[in-house]
Amino acid sequence: MAACIGLFAYQALLSTHRGAISDSLALYGPWTLREPWRVLSYAFVHGGPTHLLFNMMGVYNLGLPLERAIGAARFGLISLAACIGAAAFALLFNFNQGTVGVSGVILGWLAGALFLVNRQGQKSLLFGLVQVALVSLLPHVSWAAHLGGALFGLPLGWAIRRGRATFAVAAPAILFCAAVLATLAAGKAFG
Repeated sequence: MAACIGLFAYQALLSTHRGAISDSLALYGPWTLREPWRVLSYAFVHGGPTHLLFNMMGVYNLGLPLERAIGAARFGLISLAACIGAAAFALLFNFNQGTVGVSGVILGWLAGALFLVNRQGQKSLLFGLVQVALVSLLPHVSWAAHLGGALFGLPLGWAIRRGRATFAVAAPAILFCAAVLATLAAGKAFG
């Protein structure tokens, strides 16, 4: 949260160079293979105050409780996999469009948490997923990043539910798959 809010505030202070930070950190297909940090950095910049507000609400309301429930290490791994998975799908389906925001990661948490809550909690999370699916249909919203984040967070939630041994095998494998997919998708510019 601090990095997202700090970058947004810093960019607002540099109003003469508005967009310079977002441009240098956003996920944009043609630049990603030469600037691979973009598969992570895009999650920390946002398209405006409303975008930032809604994403920070998701981080606060879902991310913080999930981290407390599963621990910082597992939370970090699910976040990283969802971030790279969201980037991979955005590159695959929206290669020539810029993508910013942490919502793909939030969707990874949301999908993964389905395995970690009771039936009532699952109903609430499914309702949240339906809401995000509807929002994903709006213009300038990356449905691909949302889908990618969810698809990479889901198996990690399952692995956490199965226990430490399963998670210890699944997490590196899923991270590797996300990284390979993002690299292949970024390479479309040269394919």
